[in-house]
Amino acid sequence: MFVKRESTKLGIYIHFPFCIQKCYYCDFYSLPINQNANDVLDLFVKRIQEELKFRYKEFQNFSEVNTIYFGGGTASFLSAKHLKKILSEIQNYFKLCKNCEITLEGNPEHLYSTEYLLSLKEVHINRISLGFQTSQFKFLETMNRYYQRKHYEKVLSNISQTFENWNIDLIYGFPDQKLQDFWDDLRYCLSFQPKHISCYSLTLERNTLYFKKVKEKSLKEPNYKLQEIIFQKLPNYLKKFGFYPYEVSNYSQKKFYCRHNLRYWLYEPYLGLGPSAHSFNGMYRFQNPKNWQKWIQNFSNHSTKSDPLKEIPITLFRLKIPINHQWIRETLKESSEFVFEFFLKMEKKGFGKNIQKNNYFIWNQKGISMLDTLILEFYNDLDSILKSKINKTSS
Repeated sequence: MFVKRESTKLGIYIHFPFCIQKCYYCDFYSLPINQNANDVLDLFVKRIQEELKFRYKEFQNFSEVNTIYFGGGTASFLSAKHLKKILSEIQNYFKLCKNCEITLEGNPEHLYSTEYLLSLKEVHINRISLGFQTSQFKFLETMNRYYQRKHYEKVLSNISQTFENWNIDLIYGFPDQKLQDFWDDLRYCLSFQPKHISCYSLTLERNTLYFKKVKEKSLKEPNYKLQEIIFQKLPNYLKKFGFYPYEVSNYSQKKFYCRHNLRYWLYEPYLGLGPSAHSFNGMYRFQNPKNWQKWIQNFSNHSTKSDPLKEIPITLFRLKIPINHQWIRETLKESSEFVFEFFLKMEKKGFGKNIQKNNYFIWNQKGISMLDTLILEFYNDLDSILKSKINKTSS
């Protein structure tokens, strides 16, 4: 899978910070909300419109938007009417590309409704990302995830009949989960023919209730052994169904990769709106406060200068598709040779391969399995070179 990097076009991410209840494992900024809190939804839309006007000056060099992503939280709380207002406001500032990918992320409690799904299509949402996680309710209950059986029984069928381009999020490695449990989940989801699947291992994030409960010994740690087995077996299994990995946790059928997801890994610019949202205009990074009340009262103008040499390894290096050497040259200029030398080193160690006359580098499964360690090795090599330069200068 070869992908074009489009650093002259902009992506927009809108963070909706509310859920029915907080899942124990969730590390994203979210708050509980009543199902009928229309006043909160109206206020959210109003502030998104105002923030767009506030941030435009830092992104006005971008004439076109090619991806929009409504995430959260549970962004499917937003009605088609709310979404239309936000999309209309975006078009007051930017032109949308002809094939602009517009994704709504949501959960079964909303996305099971055919009426709601059809209303999304009417306002030009063209991609759905469903937070399904597992069809086995005992694991949802363990992790305090809200569900109703009737929603889970209808949601996959109704989405598949309404949208062509849609994703399922799955989580694996729950405490006491068996390998067969996961394959049952995966086969069930595949029977509805999604175009994209995101498979995430359950993680123990420090600032979550799950971390606290494991520390208190009221819950078990993730099933790490199971996670390792699934991580190794998943690529070959999904390949039988026409799915190919393009990032560590993301698989898609051809031409159905999530273009917005790729934006982060390709080191492309994006405008983030909403509490806790990040932005990157190609030179500077911005971050909103992780606080609803603070965001309501004021938008943060704090920025930090991007350091491509330190950020490329945690973006481009995580791609499973061929990494174009030209992307490295575009972002790192004279420092790009250091990365190319690292790729040669990785090839010699058997973790990847330089292909097409050394114009691309691609990790193999062995490299992907050790990616965090290899990225750390890159940083260690970088530190050694920088220290050597400092010593030469001082002497």
